[in-house]
Amino acid sequence: MESSSDLVEAAVKRFSELRQKMEKGKTGKKVSTSELLDWFAVLRQFPEDEVLKQLEGEIPFPEVLLKKWEDHLRYLKYEA
Repeated sequence: MESSSDLVEAAVKRFSELRQKMEKGKTGKKVSTSELLDWFAVLRQFPEDEVLKQLEGEIPFPEVLLKKWEDHLRYLKYEA
């Protein structure tokens, strides 16, 4: 199954934004390419138009990217 360039670009953009936000705290593990690949595999399981719409708002399935509870809490703090 191949993904459109729109989906790839939107996912990478949101991933980059998350990395920048999480870097502000300078603690915990930085979200890596491995998590991006895992996240992308999850995103591809859903209709592309739905995923693109979700990527415009909050990050869908942040738990795939943020594997440690502390990182998830920091993410929630930055999204608030």
